[in-house]
Amino acid sequence: QGDAKQADEALGKLQGMRNLPPQLRLALAQVALSRKDTEGARRLLEDVLRAQPGHVAALELMVRIQQAGGDREVMENYLSRLITADPGHAYGNFLLGTLQFLREQYALAESSYRASLTTRRTPDTLNALSYLLLLRGQLDEAEPLVREALKDDDGLAVAWDTLANILIKRGQLTEAEETLQKAVVLQPHDPSIKASQVRLYDAQGRGAEAVKLADELLLKSAELSPSDVQQ
Repeated sequence: QGDAKQADEALGKLQGMRNLPPQLRLALAQVALSRKDTEGARRLLEDVLRAQPGHVAALELMVRIQQAGGDREVMENYLSRLITADPGHAYGNFLLGTLQFLREQYALAESSYRASLTTRRTPDTLNALSYLLLLRGQLDEAEPLVREALKDDDGLAVAWDTLANILIKRGQLTEAEETLQKAVVLQPHDPSIKASQVRLYDAQGRGAEAVKLADELLLKSAELSPSDVQQ
């Protein structure tokens, strides 16, 4: 209701109480996150998980906190616990698939993405599976998936990029150029989108432009996926 003073007073009283039930601690953790108090949220979630080690919502929040904090090892530990507690967890399987993709464990990544989609068809996961299928040459399955992602979220630059690459593979270069331009407008400095421009220029016979841009990208190859670097 916009009454910050009373909200703070109520929150202070709750935080001073002992033996709060796990669901209330989880709610307080969500409030802490909304107020950018990551450390406070982490402490509350740890309390929840001490009482209920398989608490799915608390594990998911811990995964998200650790992912944002960049602690890969700790994040993967909580992710493993999350998948164990809920094998079909949509976000958990999507994140697991992404880690497997980065390790070039493509068969495992495909299984994880498909498990995620069985639970919830999000644009990010639809695009991730589509891109993986694109790399494996399975264009007929990849294209409907990424078009479904764009139908749900036409502001997803990586999905426009995936679709453009599918169209390049199919030789539909005019549509590919128009599609890739949408990705460029949304994310003009994204190295992976620039790598797609290299592929498009090459397919269009614009060799000099392709080589020039490729040389620029190879100077910052750490920002590219292994498949982009190879191509």
